[in-house]
Amino acid sequence: MGFALLLRNLRLKAQGRPNAIDAMAALKHELMKERKRRAEAELEASTLRRRLSRLEKPRDPQGRYTTTRGAATCETFSQQPNGWPKAT
Repeated sequence: MGFALLLRNLRLKAQGRPNAIDAMAALKHELMKERKRRAEAELEASTLRRRLSRLEKPRDPQGRYTTTRGAATCETFSQQPNGWPKAT
């Protein structure tokens, strides 16, 4: 059955008429192009998300900017060690 189908499709191709093999190959090609387009779009989106998150400064629960380790970068008076004398 497979050989007879191949012969029929080759005969149709020789006559210049559409056949199932060419139609299926064209369909697979279109599917491959669509998958590639979607993969490239997803890669671009994830790259942009990563770059954007790198530019955003993280904040602690009080809303102060923090470093990547999570410690606050701004100093307040209460963060001084208690054992040291205050400069006057």
